[in-house]
Amino acid sequence: MQGAAASGFGTDAAQVVAWQGTLPVLQYVISKLVKKRPDLASAGLFIEFDIPRRSKRIDAVIVNGSTVVVIEFKTSLGQLGRSAIWQAEDYALDLRDFHEGSAAKNVCAIVVAIHGSCKSNEAEGCSLPVHLCTADRLCEMLDDLLGSSAVEVDPSEWDSSRYEPTPSVITATQQLFSDHQVEDINRSSADNLEATLHQIQKIASESLQNRRHSICFVTGVPGSGKTLAGISAAQTKSEQVKAAYLSGNGPLVTVLREAVARDAASRHGGIGAARRYAETLIQNVHRFIDEYGIKNPTHVPPEKVVVFDEAQRAWHAVRMSRKRRMSLPSEPSLMLDIMGRHSEGCLVVALVGHGQEIHNGEAGLSEWGRAIQMSEIEWNVYASPEVLRDSQMDSSRRLFDDKSSCKTVSPLPELHLSTVIRSPRATRLSSWVDAVLEGRPDEAAELIGSLDGF
Repeated sequence: MQGAAASGFGTDAAQVVAWQGTLPVLQYVISKLVKKRPDLASAGLFIEFDIPRRSKRIDAVIVNGSTVVVIEFKTSLGQLGRSAIWQAEDYALDLRDFHEGSAAKNVCAIVVAIHGSCKSNEAEGCSLPVHLCTADRLCEMLDDLLGSSAVEVDPSEWDSSRYEPTPSVITATQQLFSDHQVEDINRSSADNLEATLHQIQKIASESLQNRRHSICFVTGVPGSGKTLAGISAAQTKSEQVKAAYLSGNGPLVTVLREAVARDAASRHGGIGAARRYAETLIQNVHRFIDEYGIKNPTHVPPEKVVVFDEAQRAWHAVRMSRKRRMSLPSEPSLMLDIMGRHSEGCLVVALVGHGQEIHNGEAGLSEWGRAIQMSEIEWNVYASPEVLRDSQMDSSRRLFDDKSSCKTVSPLPELHLSTVIRSPRATRLSSWVDAVLEGRPDEAAELIGSLDGF
């Protein structure tokens, strides 16, 4: 339970009440089912199953041979509506599409009303079978769905199966976003955005071809297109090279997923599928680190390229340890350890927002420098010159504390985005803000003349 607690899974009053309603039902049904079908004694029953990296927990899952049954409990018949069906279907689709142990199995779902009685039926319009029943009919339904199977399954092996998007999901994601290109942006506004993306893609290709572990730091003023560059960099063209855009900003993840999904649906149709594929591309960085840094510290993630958004806001060791209730290193150290497990090389793209450190517990760029120096892996570092400068930056905003540490770094001007595409008139606004905050009045006075309209 330590890993579950570290992920924020609590046992509050509402959770206890839910268990008090569902566990007796499960105990009775499973006992009755095994008496009727002794062959099911070796099946696996999982309660509060945490779907890897999906931030979702299933009330119960039964695995027998080639069949996986998702069970979602509701209190009454009145709750067996469309929302409950969608919830159970979503859980089942997550197992089918993202759980390695369920990929080749027959996955279905049951929504169970604990109280009341009605005839069992199958919901219409679902991507895979979703059945509706009450507690008094659950044993009968499980007997039908868990047919005899000659396929042996090790429940513990299924339980430890890792997050692994199926080839069909990866292919669909690539097709959905194949015509979403950074070049579509007005070039006069994008400035060097295209050059930045080209440089990232070049580093990724060379790193994987030569089995090297690389990290590149991309900087830019607010609104310069770092997010767009990061999402574009995560859209690889090969099924063998999986990638993901990771952010610790929950609302941003939600908004980006929906925006990308709607854009894809407008060109290809099917908003539901587009949303699922957008979730493959854009993910929560804390869930990623929880999965491979805490729960499964030896597993290798499927992604060989990851984009870490707002890297300067990664948590330091004290924040990590307090948040997860155990002794842990910083997020930069964990990220490098996780990606360093790829024996065939990898690329970490760290997006750095200038002047955007806003919370206590955020380590700053210097923690990434320390993590690189302390890592057992030899990292090839490519960096925007902005993260290497001494002037106008305090230690938390520099990658390394001393100049000698910069010898292994390849400075690349293309990795700095200098033009605001969100509002071209504000190109020099962030520079003026920096000059004011850092006490450079002459520079601020010079800049103010170019900020008409602000």
